[in-house]
Amino acid sequence: MRKHLTPGTVLGTVAVVFACTGSATAGVLITSNSIKDGTIQARDIKKGTISSDRLASNVRTQLAKAGTPGPAGPAGPAGPAGATSTVLGSAPTAGAAGKDGVDGKDGAVGPAGKDGVNGAIGAAGKDGVDGKDGAVGPAGKDGVDGKDGATGPAGKDGVDGAPGKDGADGATGPAGKDGVNGKDGANPATLVASSGASGWGFMGGGTTYPSAYFTAGELRLQGGFDGSTPAGAIGIGKVYDNVPLSSLKTLSYDFRILKRPAGNTVSAPTIHVSVLKANTGTASGFTNFVFEPYYQADLGLNQRYSLDAMVGKWWATRAAGGIDQSHTATWAEVINKNPDATISAISIDNGGSSSNTIPADQFAAGVDNVIVGFGSDFTRYDFGG
Repeated sequence: MRKHLTPGTVLGTVAVVFACTGSATAGVLITSNSIKDGTIQARDIKKGTISSDRLASNVRTQLAKAGTPGPAGPAGPAGPAGATSTVLGSAPTAGAAGKDGVDGKDGAVGPAGKDGVNGAIGAAGKDGVDGKDGAVGPAGKDGVDGKDGATGPAGKDGVDGAPGKDGADGATGPAGKDGVNGKDGANPATLVASSGASGWGFMGGGTTYPSAYFTAGELRLQGGFDGSTPAGAIGIGKVYDNVPLSSLKTLSYDFRILKRPAGNTVSAPTIHVSVLKANTGTASGFTNFVFEPYYQADLGLNQRYSLDAMVGKWWATRAAGGIDQSHTATWAEVINKNPDATISAISIDNGGSSSNTIPADQFAAGVDNVIVGFGSDFTRYDFGG
């Protein structure tokens, strides 16, 4: 606690000085030299005896600076008794100063301070709910049509589709009346009733499998194969002396299937055209161009069919100009891709091969009315009479 120099303390000290002086005039003159320092106390000075103008200037200055004294604090405990002097007329020794009194009450509340600085702006609030859509406005008027653009170039022609199968034969019409026997025409039927007639001879068979034969006015074929023949099949054939393949213009025949295993829809009388100089990549250019009826239409048993090989699909036993069993071709494509090929034989046979052999007793078919033509001439062959 900070100690203050109070007016009471100052005045008390001065009063002691003057009191001692006053009492000394009654007898002996007592001067300041006669008073022991520190022996004059406040109680020794009469109240109201010393005025402020009798105080030293420095004391008055301190009094002016001092504020209004606060309320008196409670009395401190009494100090110990001073020593008793035995000297006559000497002042008693002053006791020790008491402890500081309790602090006075707080002063009045001062004026309000200035407003503080504004705080930071708070975070933005959440967006409000969207309002409902307004009503749809009326539709605008149609704009004026633009002018037609220029016509683009024509697209390329699409690829030709695969040829469709031949349609089923129409019903046979009623037989006409027999005409009057006349003279032979320019192209009468040529009878082939035995092997070797008109250049047609049996090919293959005779040992393991039976050969072809004539019966009931037709060529009869059975199952089996024979690798010694140009076609590897068993039937009847005619040899040609390297006639240009491109000169063959007519080739057709009639046939019927009498017997074949259940589920077999492939086996039927077949045409083989054996050639040389085909585009096979070999020195001889040998291959067989094959016409098989099952590539043309679905065939049943005991029905007579008449097929024109010139309008059907062909394949080659040895690839020739890209034509093989997996890549069939029309006759025009065969000629176009093998322009130098020549014919060495034409055969009508059972279509047998080492990979597709039917036992002899499980296949039977009849063939007749074979037509072969080169250029504008043709010959019809009557097998069996």
